[in-house]
Amino acid sequence: MSQSKKEVSVSAYKALGLKVKKLEENTKDLRSEGRKLRKRIKSLESSREGWKGKAVSRQEKCKIQEKKFLRQTKTIKPKRHHYPIWLITLVVNLQIYCHCSYGNIRKVLELLQKD
Repeated sequence: MSQSKKEVSVSAYKALGLKVKKLEENTKDLRSEGRKLRKRIKSLESSREGWKGKAVSRQEKCKIQEKKFLRQTKTIKPKRHHYPIWLITLVVNLQIYCHCSYGNIRKVLELLQKD
């Protein structure tokens, strides 16, 4: 009876040894996969930061250009006209989008002049 117990225990130890080896291999695979994923995350984060920086710089450039344009449109007068561009565009937009008559446009401008 002691021999059968030894045989069972030896076979059990061999089975456990195989399980341990499989788990160790699985652990190595998971660790290498984890390393690859961490590298991929770092590369994606750096790429995102690069794109984000480019977008921020583009937005700043757009804001600067927009400010320049607004300053220019307030002061620029087209050739052979007495009124600034913003006033001409206001009158044209009132005519096109609001369907105001020329008399009503005059009244609107008079109201704006009072304020």
